[in-house]
Amino acid sequence: MLRKSLISLLVTAGFATKALGSPFPQQQKGLGIPGFDSAGHSAPWTIIILLTILTLLPAILLAMTPFVRLLVVFHFLRQALGTQTTPTNQTLIGLSLFLTYFIIQPVVLEIYKVAVVPLRKGNVDTLQAVQLGANPLRPFMLKFAR
Repeated sequence: MLRKSLISLLVTAGFATKALGSPFPQQQKGLGIPGFDSAGHSAPWTIIILLTILTLLPAILLAMTPFVRLLVVFHFLRQALGTQTTPTNQTLIGLSLFLTYFIIQPVVLEIYKVAVVPLRKGNVDTLQAVQLGANPLRPFMLKFAR
């Protein structure tokens, strides 16, 4: 017991690592930059990227989904019925969002299976995942956009 304690003490102090073989994992050598973990990820940069994506999300919703088309069709339908304010704009937007979800859901599930799952498993890097995710989206956009 005393021998194990002494060896552990020597190993943690940095002595006898070559002779005895360290039972502890080797620490990463090199320059440790504050704010970065061992994998090179930075919390501030992650937050900046996340906020950028959240900022661009409305533009992506308008540009890459049938949301705008549905909203325009509902507006024309409301005008054709001769009602100016019934149903309200909030109701039309809610219906458009609801239908947009059901129209785009198969494409999003395919992107998830093809790009996000391999990225989470570590089989592909981020740029490859973006390229893989573009493949299911491309036919949808070519079919429904001019």
